Amino acid sequence: MKVKWRLHELMLVTGIALLTIGKLMALDIDRMHYLLPQVGSVLLLYLAYLAMNLGIIRLGVMGATKKPRRWLRIGLAFSGIFVLSYILGPVVNFIPYYVQGF
Repeated sequence: MKVKWRLHELMLVTGIALLTIGKLMALDIDRMHYLLPQVGSVLLLYLAYLAMNLGIIRLGVMGATKKPRRWLRIGLAFSGIFVLSYILGPVVNFIPYYVQGF
């Protein structure tokens, strides 16, 4: 029997994201100006995980294993990681500043 690690990992991370959003909603349901940026940061991190796991890593693996256009795929994978970190870093750091402003 083959274990489906990718599927189990995806279900685990999805469950953790849903539990975190549920906990945030239970704690801050009456203060929407706190709730929305925090839920947005959790969703942003979850979407970044999906982009890495389902897109960028597969592109890098294809670049490492398939001969034609190998360097193009590897370059696209590295640029995807760079763009994702460039967007994710400032946004996640800006959200606590935004929440404390209210």
